[in-house]
Amino acid sequence: MMLETQTALPALLPKAGIAPLQLRCLESAAGRAAWEQLSHGLNRPGLFCSWPWVDTWLRHYGAAVPHEFVAAKIGDEIVGVTLLTRSHRSAGPIGVRGLHVGTAGERDEDSVFVEYNRLLVSPAHHSAFAAALMQMADAQRGWDSLHLDGMTTTELEPFLSALSGAELRSVPDYWFDLQTVRDAKSDVLTWLGSNTRRSVRQALKATGEVTLDWAETPAEAESIFADLVRLHQSRWQSVGQPGCYASRPFLEFHQDVIARLLPEGRVALTRVRQGERVLGCVQLFIDRNRLMFYQTGSERGDTKVSLGLLTDYLSMQAGLERGYDAYDFLAGDTIHKQKLSTDCQPMIWATWRRPRWKFAAIDFLRSVKHRYESWRKPARKLADADAGEKC
Repeated sequence: MMLETQTALPALLPKAGIAPLQLRCLESAAGRAAWEQLSHGLNRPGLFCSWPWVDTWLRHYGAAVPHEFVAAKIGDEIVGVTLLTRSHRSAGPIGVRGLHVGTAGERDEDSVFVEYNRLLVSPAHHSAFAAALMQMADAQRGWDSLHLDGMTTTELEPFLSALSGAELRSVPDYWFDLQTVRDAKSDVLTWLGSNTRRSVRQALKATGEVTLDWAETPAEAESIFADLVRLHQSRWQSVGQPGCYASRPFLEFHQDVIARLLPEGRVALTRVRQGERVLGCVQLFIDRNRLMFYQTGSERGDTKVSLGLLTDYLSMQAGLERGYDAYDFLAGDTIHKQKLSTDCQPMIWATWRRPRWKFAAIDFLRSVKHRYESWRKPARKLADADAGEKC
């Protein structure tokens, strides 16, 4: 534990008509019980702050990532709960101690890279909880930078009012509006751009009759996930990269979270087959009737035909037919996501740095590196030109 348990902070001044909050750090057992109870009690809490997600994350990362449960209370009633986690990163020879809100702080090579990160709290107390949490964090020692990972602008806004000078990294989150297409009594293909429609039709023609499997049972989910991992790893290893499932904590986390969330209808796995030949697979999380594209794997096949595009299109159409509101590609600015989307919103990673000599040193070293690389580029071009003349 990083904080003394049952540590009370001064009450945050409430808005008119709302009682003041007290923040307390709970022992592990009490924190788990409070989270599970509140997760069931709130109406439609976000998946990535729900107890099944958090509990699975703690099982796989809790021993390696220092953490504490923080509860917001009004009298004896708990109205909100979250995690504060610790990380340690190195910038060259300089170590930086990070403090994170939510299921974050893992090593980059093992990280689930949480998005739609949010506090588990009743809406009436969201802003007060966020501001009080920043007050608590500021009173702590032992960290250099505070991180709010993968939040929407709405979720992030009350934090920023207490974090003057925070650095914001905004990444586009593209998504396809299935509900609008359904209301128009249309289909996915009609709403895609002309070039994308042409590419999808070419893939459908090249592959002929295909089947889309949607996992309904744990056995089907396990089979599709195994195919996804195989295809994903093969693709990345063919270009000299390890692939994300090379991380055992990452792989085992997803095996467990799929087994846990499938019976609750909060995860989906799809597979596109041509007979027994597996063309592609997709892993999706489901949050508030929104399909969230998390990972994929596809056969490379003919370079003129994108089996990944085909797999996504068929999965989107299946999502439309099953009544989902959106197909969200999550953060990432890629041409593939842009082509398959109708809308976009920012997903933000915010960092607030305490005044530290190490940050001045890191910024200086980075500026030196940048100037050195800028100087080397013309020198390399000149050397290449000289070499070409000699040849």
